[in-house]
Amino acid sequence: MIRPRLPCQVAFLGLLVFGAQVQASDDSVVRQWLDQMSHALTNLDYQGTVIYLHDGQLDSIQIVHLVDDDGEHERLTSLNGAPREVIRTRDKVTCILPGKRSMVLDRRFTNNLFPALPPSQVGDLADFYNFRFIGNDRVAGLTAAVVGIVPGDSYRYGYRLWLEKDTGMLLQSELLNEAGQAVEQLMFTNITLGESISPSALEPRFGEPEFGPKAPPGTKSRTRAKPALAPPHEFRWEATSLPPGFHLKSHEWERLSANSPLAEHLVFTDGLATVSVYVEEPSGGPDAPKGGASMGAVSAFTRQVNDHRITVVGEVPPLTARSIANGMHYEGPAVASHD
Repeated sequence: MIRPRLPCQVAFLGLLVFGAQVQASDDSVVRQWLDQMSHALTNLDYQGTVIYLHDGQLDSIQIVHLVDDDGEHERLTSLNGAPREVIRTRDKVTCILPGKRSMVLDRRFTNNLFPALPPSQVGDLADFYNFRFIGNDRVAGLTAAVVGIVPGDSYRYGYRLWLEKDTGMLLQSELLNEAGQAVEQLMFTNITLGESISPSALEPRFGEPEFGPKAPPGTKSRTRAKPALAPPHEFRWEATSLPPGFHLKSHEWERLSANSPLAEHLVFTDGLATVSVYVEEPSGGPDAPKGGASMGAVSAFTRQVNDHRITVVGEVPPLTARSIANGMHYEGPAVASHD
């Protein structure tokens, strides 16, 4: 989980009673399930309806996912609340809001509806997560294996995942906080797996976006290229200390709004959890409130260093956001520091 977030990760209350019934898992079995899940999410054609519970709000989303020689294509359409739609073609993501200008986003800085877990990374998680096989259940009329990903410390959340028994497709998920409580839940209420999907199912429901995915062959494209951002200077910030297991995934310049100056954007991950750090230069306006805040599974922490504002945000416990913010270090020209 354009988290907009038409995001990722989670579930609904299952029929099983967990806790005392959870037994020690065979790590190799669970890893095989997770490998199968990763393959299914990116290589399987599927469509259906999911319900997404977060921050006390219930969203219903229609999803169509198709894979062809050009890669992955996906359409997410809200079924309740304000009309909105997200269309993904490979690494380009277009958010369509009727009556407003559509937005083209970079997929690296958006969240998929489901947890991103490349098969090659499953083994790397073992140092910071424990894997458990919980049992069997049914979701959307399909038999599912239920597995748990349990964090080994307080720096990350845990997961319960319901995986379809034949394909490993993720049917339901829960994101669990430090107390083992579900803070985000997602579940398919109906789903069709592996059947042929017409490309027309990927067309926008709310009209053609002003700019977005490439037009089909033979039609006039209305796609506009996203202007390149020329960095004004070298990167000046780095993390001198990070929570165990987290490492730098990307470091780029990003404009947070149309008229704002470029900001450094650093992304850190432990292979499952992902955290963004934005470092903004002084703008002449009032300082942003400092300290931490949480909304559902999302934690944020802001501090001021060398007249720069550092904002950390991600689906991680508050401890993690604060630790990463406090570990950011300025490597640019000497500037008077105040915190």
